[in-house]
Amino acid sequence: MRKSPNSLGLCENQINKVFKKEKDRSKAHSNCSRILEDLSTDKQLLREILKSNIEKKDFVCQSHYPVLSFPICSNHEYELIANVWIPLASKSTNYSTKSIHHHGPMLLTTVTTFGPGYFHYLFDRPVKHNSD
Repeated sequence: MRKSPNSLGLCENQINKVFKKEKDRSKAHSNCSRILEDLSTDKQLLREILKSNIEKKDFVCQSHYPVLSFPICSNHEYELIANVWIPLASKSTNYSTKSIHHHGPMLLTTVTTFGPGYFHYLFDRPVKHNSD
């Protein structure tokens, strides 16, 4: 594994370079996979992400349950967020009350830091068929 970024700023700079160099969004997401994997294994960087969000005045006032969202960086090309799913009170793992998703014409790229990961479905937009 390559050495992971040692600060949020460096991580953001690395991702920005990828998006600046690669104009195809799908390829840019793919090209960022190693950066995201490295970020997900860097415990010091994860601490920095948690600390930078917890220090924000209104962070604890957000309605999170059962997901805590820790924004990392955002611009017109992408939005990078660390999400933490809190176990349900029932300890059930066969359903979710807040699945990974996004709104709008964006791409969704995920990496799992710890835990068993998750199972997902990939949906495409409905295709209209001519009734003739």
